[in-house]
Amino acid sequence: MSIRMIRSWLVASPLSQARYLWREHTMGKPGQTLVYVPIGSHSPDPKPDNEHQEWPLWLRLFHEENPKVPIRITLIDPAYKKGIPNLPFQLSSIEQTPYGRILVASSEPDKDIQVMVVPHSIDMDRSPVNPFNIIDLATELSHMCAEDPYRFMVVIDAFTGHNIYMYRQYVPIAIPTTVLVGGEHNRDSGCFRDFSQPGTRPIIVPDPCNVEQFMFLTPANVDDNVRERVMSLTPTTTPSTTPSSLPPPTFTELSLRIWIEGEYVLFKQLIIRELILLLRMFAKIEKGIEIADSLVNIERSLERCKEHGITVQGPQDVYADIRRLAKKVAIGYAKNTREFEVEIDTLIASLATEPDIHKFGVHVNCFFDKHFPRYPFA
Repeated sequence: MSIRMIRSWLVASPLSQARYLWREHTMGKPGQTLVYVPIGSHSPDPKPDNEHQEWPLWLRLFHEENPKVPIRITLIDPAYKKGIPNLPFQLSSIEQTPYGRILVASSEPDKDIQVMVVPHSIDMDRSPVNPFNIIDLATELSHMCAEDPYRFMVVIDAFTGHNIYMYRQYVPIAIPTTVLVGGEHNRDSGCFRDFSQPGTRPIIVPDPCNVEQFMFLTPANVDDNVRERVMSLTPTTTPSTTPSSLPPPTFTELSLRIWIEGEYVLFKQLIIRELILLLRMFAKIEKGIEIADSLVNIERSLERCKEHGITVQGPQDVYADIRRLAKKVAIGYAKNTREFEVEIDTLIASLATEPDIHKFGVHVNCFFDKHFPRYPFA
């Protein structure tokens, strides 16, 4: 199986001897073709609508709202050698090709859906050795979107136990609004997913810069006003207790909230697990307390810090990194960073004057709970 074989199915049809697959069906239509590539999507048993991976809830809803937008699905799973897709629509044709099986939905006026079934394993290693691998596939599809940004938008998802979002750093994505490596933003729910829950599926919205075009909405491109509203949602403004003057949060807002929170969990973990440990170490050294029994943990912490560009030689370095990371979180949470400097100064002062090294973590936890509360997702 070749990556270019799948690409050629998306651009040149094996059913028409290398003619463009959508010359007649797509090129004359406004807007993009939505390409969905689920890996490990086969299920021997029918799934409920909210867990269906071959025709997921979000794709069904998008199709219902935008029936004229062409949809191309590439199902990748070796289990398809024995099983068949469980698709909720009638098929007008099934064709066996060197690429896999091509399934075309019934030719109703409002349906332009085609499915390619690829019954092969794909290499999910970050340093792939097989020619059919996730990095090359995502790169190829990203290049396709870059070559013709007004024609394609692609989402690649995985139900294999791999957090596919982690592969984004290895894929050159020229136009992020048209390519999603991972339907969940910076998170992974494993082999099974309830698409009815916030944060589990792509958010597709009209592109404000291009009429009749769509784009993927992510924390990276969300409007500042929306981010401020999303990040101002607190445990006291849940849908059941929101004052009548405020509308309850939307599915999109809740998705953005859970994604943005996920982006900044790492920074809190770096402060609590690494920087506070090192701060305790410096405090012990200053007081002449033996640290021999902690050297292994300290060495491991220093190595983990290096992975994130953190090097410390004294407590002032620790405070500087805590300040830097807290400021990043504040920006993500749409805080006024100039005003928030006072809160960060207060945290640093609390740590610098705390005589009990075992209470350093308490100060940091109280700081995050007060200024960056987690939304109470069910």
